[in-house]
Amino acid sequence: MQTLDHATMRGILFTDQYQLTMAQLYYRLGLHELEAQFDHYFRRNPDYDQHQAGYCVNAGMAWLLDWMKDAHFRAQDLDYLRGHLDSNGNALFGEDFLQYLGSYGNFDAVTIHAIPEGRVVHPNTPLTVVSGPMAMVQILETALLNTLNYQTLIATKAARMVDASRGGMILEFGGAHTRTAWSS
Repeated sequence: MQTLDHATMRGILFTDQYQLTMAQLYYRLGLHELEAQFDHYFRRNPDYDQHQAGYCVNAGMAWLLDWMKDAHFRAQDLDYLRGHLDSNGNALFGEDFLQYLGSYGNFDAVTIHAIPEGRVVHPNTPLTVVSGPMAMVQILETALLNTLNYQTLIATKAARMVDASRGGMILEFGGAHTRTAWSS
């Protein structure tokens, strides 16, 4: 089993195998450069036991955009993918597809329209609309969902705690090295 360094784990391979195999399928069918679009939204507000939050606070876009600027398929990433085998022991990713990723595997051609960070958002309303080459927007999906959904959840919880404090101080001790105070 291959071990991964931090740069590989948090780089463009911050996705799942499904996204990569779908991107390869689009490549095989000649659809990989076709302009595609997906909307990112959530279906319902988070539940807090018996109570459902009445809103969410959009967050995470700055981190995602910073990540996207640096994310590209490096030689180490392609070597890692070369080691993936199917159930018959054959290479899962074709060399031609890996060469394509080495040359064009970045998010330079992807466009994102988004609700600004810090805005209140509601279910079934697109928070982001992503468009670009089909293969690359497919590869982006997992990182986008992991980043934006988690940070939106944290921002929502923080806003709800501030609301509940009625102007009092809130201390958060969740991180080993983090002590943050919020007040309204």
